[in-house]
Amino acid sequence: GETLAVVPLVESILDYGVNIVLTTGTVTSAQVVDERLGDRIIHQYVPLDLKPAVSRFLDHWKPDLAIIAESEIWPMTILELGARHVPQVLVNGRLSDRSFTSWKKRANIAEALFENLAHVVAQSD
Repeated sequence: GETLAVVPLVESILDYGVNIVLTTGTVTSAQVVDERLGDRIIHQYVPLDLKPAVSRFLDHWKPDLAIIAESEIWPMTILELGARHVPQVLVNGRLSDRSFTSWKKRANIAEALFENLAHVVAQSD
């Protein structure tokens, strides 16, 4: 779902001549990327959300911007990008009532994570 939703955004960004590394977590999503975007982008599987894996990935690719279109929160990725001062934009963001209640109980952790986001484009009802 997230991959299909982000394809139009990626195509718009490609119009500016920007190089894009797009990560996905499943073979199915990787196939969608290949079918829709082909060799116009570089596809990589998303690293495990563990500091060594995320650090290696970021050391290699050295991103200038991270656009996150995930329904899940990857804390280590967000924190590592923040530590490297890489601007992060969350697109198509959504938070269920249940998740909101859970994050509210851990407000300090939520703030430490979400303060790293430069911009959030959220879904509306």
